[in-house]
Amino acid sequence: MTNRLLADALNTIALFERAEVEIAEMQRTLVAIGGALDSTYGSLIREFRQAEADLEEIRFGMLCDEQRPAAILRVDKLKELILAEMAENLD
Repeated sequence: MTNRLLADALNTIALFERAEVEIAEMQRTLVAIGGALDSTYGSLIREFRQAEADLEEIRFGMLCDEQRPAAILRVDKLKELILAEMAENLD
């Protein structure tokens, strides 16, 4: 279940990076997945929440043409953490 949620997050990040979803959709996905993760993934849950908060700040605190590049940099950090978590669960 957890790997499926994390895979869904990676899929949405990929769509976001290709400009197929907007920042608001990316935020909704982070909130939904962060809320659905088991509490044993506390540090990852915090990362999802922080990424969502950072996207909120980017969305409302930056000019429109600056938002996507800044948001992509932010979700790339989350993507790396997700990939590391998934790799750890394979061991």
